[in-house]
Amino acid sequence: MKISMGLLCLAFVGLSCRSIQSESESKFDSAEHKLLGDQGYRSACVTFPAICPVDIVRKNGKKAFTYGELVAFSGDFYGKWEDIYTATSDAYPFPGGLLSSWDKVKTLKELVSREETAIDELKRNPKAAYPDFNINFTLAFGASYLELQTNNSTHFGWHNIKTYITHHTRALELAIAASKATDSVQKRELLTQALFANGFSDHFLTDGFAAGHVRMPRAQSLVWGPRQAKGYSPEGMGVLAKLIHDNDPCVYKPGIDNVCRGEAGSQLQHGVLKVENARNDKWTTRADGDLYRGSNGSEIHVRIPTQAVEASVKEVLTAYESGVMPEGVFAATEFVPFVSLEEIPLSEGFSHAFSNAETSKLLSSVGMLGSNVGRLTTGLVDSNRTLDYFKALPEIMKSFREDVKTDIQENPVLSERLPKAYLNGYLNVR
Repeated sequence: MKISMGLLCLAFVGLSCRSIQSESESKFDSAEHKLLGDQGYRSACVTFPAICPVDIVRKNGKKAFTYGELVAFSGDFYGKWEDIYTATSDAYPFPGGLLSSWDKVKTLKELVSREETAIDELKRNPKAAYPDFNINFTLAFGASYLELQTNNSTHFGWHNIKTYITHHTRALELAIAASKATDSVQKRELLTQALFANGFSDHFLTDGFAAGHVRMPRAQSLVWGPRQAKGYSPEGMGVLAKLIHDNDPCVYKPGIDNVCRGEAGSQLQHGVLKVENARNDKWTTRADGDLYRGSNGSEIHVRIPTQAVEASVKEVLTAYESGVMPEGVFAATEFVPFVSLEEIPLSEGFSHAFSNAETSKLLSSVGMLGSNVGRLTTGLVDSNRTLDYFKALPEIMKSFREDVKTDIQENPVLSERLPKAYLNGYLNVR
């Protein structure tokens, strides 16, 4: 998921897109989603070699994707899995047919490949820079990309796994339909649809492992902001979401110049969050963009989300072989983290005890979005508005817990498909 500076870059006249600083653009980047998806898929397919296609082909047969590409492109670039599967044109969405000969999916694949190259360097050199292609993505996908970045609550903690359950269930239904089909062409087509649907679901599954996503109260903040006397605009709430997304956990010490930089001496750009899961695994999960920094790929913070994807794919392929819907908790959700009780509450890290100077510095850490956009238009945020938001975080997190409780009461599928420990983790999220 990307909290995109491209979102506002194109929205205001006079803001130079080229001046946006890449080090503040923190997300589980597309290449990170792709690597987790590809490795999880390969591991799952060891058990099902006869039914796992290497390339997963669109309905018209004219474009193929790896499973990891489906995970990466879903949610951030396509709002529905059907949009990827049934698309017949990948022309750039420019008015008047400009750039109509350019292929946005080809461009996207090339950009993700360049991100993978950067990750290879990060593995060897933890201090290496990570590329920022948000403007490229915005140009390639246009209004649809910006819309997905604006309406992005489903990518954050609790909501991402609710979204996973919905689309994973659909993938299982398609796999079972494929198993029962008697026509070989229809059988293969339905299985392909199941893989497209599950790749879509696994985007939200893997979002559940990024530090900035686990407890970010995005939906509740969007409700809180407009209700204030000086109502916060959606763009302003986007700035505050990015601030927390990039810096959680904020280890705040009044008067310390290095505000919100995670563990002392860490080689990471951003903080690491203490989490656990229903299997009783305990680890510190990484911020977006840092998943493979200094990593050989075997560490727990990489291994656990990879195993989650493997479990998700295996469940779909097993449903295809058996023709039976699995009962009880979905296997992948056993791996998904919730915040450890050992972690400081969000409201203690992002404290309204910050000085104005410290808050301004923290805002500047999100780059152009925080430091300059507020000078160009009204309704965004400054240090005073940011401090008011920090002061409201206990109330907002209380709303988060209440919303989780309501969701569980109103949707019994959540209690059926999610581990009790995960449910309790979000009923008590701080």
